[in-house]
Amino acid sequence: MLMVYGLDLFGCRFLRLLQVVVKDPSSAFKAFIPNIIRFCMEQIYPVLANRDVPDIKSVMFELLHGVLVSHWRHFFTTSVLDKVGASSKSLERIENEDQFMAIMKAIGESFLQPDIALFKQNLASMESLHAKSRLYQKLALVRGGLLSQLLNVLLHVLANKSHDLLREEITLVLHNMAAVDFENFYGNFLPHFLWSGLDGLTERQREELARGVDMHKDLPSFTRTIHHLTSDIRYYLICNASLPAGSVKLNS
Repeated sequence: MLMVYGLDLFGCRFLRLLQVVVKDPSSAFKAFIPNIIRFCMEQIYPVLANRDVPDIKSVMFELLHGVLVSHWRHFFTTSVLDKVGASSKSLERIENEDQFMAIMKAIGESFLQPDIALFKQNLASMESLHAKSRLYQKLALVRGGLLSQLLNVLLHVLANKSHDLLREEITLVLHNMAAVDFENFYGNFLPHFLWSGLDGLTERQREELARGVDMHKDLPSFTRTIHHLTSDIRYYLICNASLPAGSVKLNS
């Protein structure tokens, strides 16, 4: 079994070698893909997750992106009927779902860390996968509510202003995710986010935030709505934090 002995130059070189294997179009290396995914997610990622090792993290996520790009059918297969225009939602099969979820959760967890370069890399990775293979539609199909989890993380990032240099890129990703089903985004996800996904707000503040949301679908209007919402969330949280303990409840 492959083991991780250290986070050094050799580790980066080995992961880059695996990138070559993953990108090879010949069927000879296809059998290695499940083992490469397990190696990354079960041995490499647990060691790297909470360590400040940006170089090897970046290479590992490049490898995972290569797996998704070059071996999409390892996770999603399409029937002949779908290719001639039948419903993709009913005929597309999800395979190796646990591995797919593990990769996407790792990407989501990278958005909770301060490394802005890795954050930008993984945002771009998701966008390229969405453009090529409708990633966000697939996230809506898998179990575990992965799409909602990623929406939740990115909205928190905007409200916290922790990666404000990437504000526009984050909002674009949010728009593309919401566009999978705008009615569900505005009718179900956002109310759940405001009432269950945020701590430190009063009932009255949550109602004010909900009333301020305009259900736009075009990117410029959606961007204004999200920026206004997350700015108001931040304002309320800062105001509430400055009040004496317990006094915030008086406005409920």
